[in-house]
Amino acid sequence: MLVRLREAPTRAPLARQLCWLRGLLGEGLDWGAETPGAAAVAEVLAEPGFVESGDFDLSHEEFRVLLLGALEAVGREPVGGAGGGVQVLSVMEARGLAFERLFLLGVNRGAFPRSISEDPLLPDALRASLRSVLPDLPVKREGHDEERFLFAQLLGQAPEVVLSWAASGEDGVQLLPSALVEGVRAAGAAQVSGDLPPLHALPASLGVAPRPAAEHALLAGVHGGRARQAAALEVALQAQQVEGGEGRAPAAPGEQASARLAVISEFDAHAGAAAGLGPYLGFVGSPANVSAGALGAPSVTFIEGMARCAWKTFVTRVLGVEPTRDARAVLPSRNSDPRLLGRVVHAALEVLVGDALARAPVDLESEGTPVPRPPASRVEQVVREVAERELREAAIPIPSYARVLAGVALPMVSEAFALDWSEDEPLRVVGVEVEAQVEVRDAEGELRALRFRADRVDRLAAGLRLSDYKTGVPVAKGKRPDTRRKQLLQGIARGELLQAAVYARLAAGAEGRYLHLHVAPPGALRSFELVDDAEVGDALGHALAVVLGARDAGVYVPRLLDFAKDREPRACSSCEVKEACLRGDSTARGRLRRFLEGASAPGPGSPRHAAARLLRLGEATP
Repeated sequence: MLVRLREAPTRAPLARQLCWLRGLLGEGLDWGAETPGAAAVAEVLAEPGFVESGDFDLSHEEFRVLLLGALEAVGREPVGGAGGGVQVLSVMEARGLAFERLFLLGVNRGAFPRSISEDPLLPDALRASLRSVLPDLPVKREGHDEERFLFAQLLGQAPEVVLSWAASGEDGVQLLPSALVEGVRAAGAAQVSGDLPPLHALPASLGVAPRPAAEHALLAGVHGGRARQAAALEVALQAQQVEGGEGRAPAAPGEQASARLAVISEFDAHAGAAAGLGPYLGFVGSPANVSAGALGAPSVTFIEGMARCAWKTFVTRVLGVEPTRDARAVLPSRNSDPRLLGRVVHAALEVLVGDALARAPVDLESEGTPVPRPPASRVEQVVREVAERELREAAIPIPSYARVLAGVALPMVSEAFALDWSEDEPLRVVGVEVEAQVEVRDAEGELRALRFRADRVDRLAAGLRLSDYKTGVPVAKGKRPDTRRKQLLQGIARGELLQAAVYARLAAGAEGRYLHLHVAPPGALRSFELVDDAEVGDALGHALAVVLGARDAGVYVPRLLDFAKDREPRACSSCEVKEACLRGDSTARGRLRRFLEGASAPGPGSPRHAAARLLRLGEATP
């Protein structure tokens, strides 16, 4: 039903305002005698105070304030019991009130008192100085005194106060009581009860008290082992399917229970190196009825990723799992996302150089196209447009951040033209973002096909030059050419720096190059070149034999342990897919350590041998 209502009067007598309100409730909202609260509202509107004031003119805002005050108590229900009942309040809401009994929950260290840190933009020293003109400006460190005062105030608000704290967190890590609780204990002002039994303790009335099926399965596993848990878990899964209703066809409860118990058995394995590592530590197996050659030619970035952490490559490149977005992540800053900056630089150079090239398939045999250096205004325009586009694709809705990102990328893009373009003649470019494939013989004599993409291919007098843009730290930091070459060869043998070595295999006389565009002091080396020679070939062949040997065997072991330092690698803490990994599990690291210590027995060709070689790849030298 469509009801047309008169607009609220801007200024009118109270009687007219009330008439409009009754029309709104009756015609617009369809209020009747049976509507909850309608009688109470009608009673308020019929009070003598409203009727006798009918001759006064009120604005609509004045009428609204008057009405809210009159209706403030409508709809409230009295609290049952002797008066106060039970109230669930925060500590700030509870202060100043009196209770018969007060329960203060979660009094853990770091929670109450809360952790207080200074404002990085307005530290306490500056705040204290500003108090001469801003007396109400808070000083962060004074929050400790406020918390202690609040705690003492709460203790005095009831004859009996019960303090409780969590013994462990959701991840099983032990938690400690607050220092305020320890102070009460030390003063002898608290009666300390014994530790409460854990939630999974076996109660004396287990056979009598009803429990959900899931809790029965949990208690059966804790107190009876997996043998007794199987039947209880099957019943719990069956009950879960019944509660879920129709509309899906899950596996049989018995099959689900067996699968879950098998997963638990794998996670609880402590048998040492002889038992292997299992699927959750990378032994996933190669695809059935597929030979190593039928897996397809891997990309160079795939091999470099496996050398860094094969499990991350398996999760992201083989399974296609994308990292989860963190809604609480910090806002982007000038240097918060190096990969986003790299994409902007690469895309801008592709547009600027590609403008002068014919939109035709790349011919690596051609002499290239003369590409003039673009004017500065065109460079600035493209960088800004690319930054805005990349931010849209990254779902970062901060328009002003595009200017920041473009401002950081612009010097890098300009540096690429300053390094390779002379004032006299344009550079002859064969193509940008060129995709190609080469064949390389690994250290075991097997011919391997590799795919790659070069950011730019130039035609020089000696042959092709394939460049890979780098916007991060230099690939080699030595001051002498022989030191830099040694560092590059070691990086190739570890599987970390393969692009330039593979570029050099494209054609006779080809040169692979890393072109660094980051801001560096004057005189710093920006270009690192490699040609195909025996040392480069040996280092590349060694890395390919190890990495592709592991891929052929279906082994993607996670690099959870820095064996030289006997600790978790620093990269694990910032890994994008750490939720899909055993990172942080000391048992998993121990299994990897025991596996590697006893992995010398298996002969070549076995998955265990391939996994041990992959884990030792970081220690390899050409």
